[in-house]
Amino acid sequence: GFGFFAIQDKQSGAFIGEAGFHEAHRQITPSLEGTMERGWAILPKNHGRVLATEAVTAALAWADRQFPVLRKTCIIEPGNQASINVALKHGFKEFWRTTYNGRPMVMFERRPKRSEA
Repeated sequence: GFGFFAIQDKQSGAFIGEAGFHEAHRQITPSLEGTMERGWAILPKNHGRVLATEAVTAALAWADRQFPVLRKTCIIEPGNQASINVALKHGFKEFWRTTYNGRPMVMFERRPKRSEA
């Protein structure tokens, strides 16, 4: 399967955040069932260090090798421009706007490249 990776500082070993994939079985429309839902979270004191971009790059490279035909998705609050920028930088495209747990969300997807599908 797949899951989340811990992100650690190389020098100190301190926990910085996490990144990876899950199938959260969310009650959300449209459904994300059967996709690799992408997630990342960096501790606030580490924001602005390009760590989310590095983590997403590494995790997507792994996922594209291990699960080349699965669609990758993510949901992001519309005000979280930093995460939206990370998603767009990695080829995610907005495909829907919805509400989850009473909060607005933007849904993004990254479809397999034709050579991968």
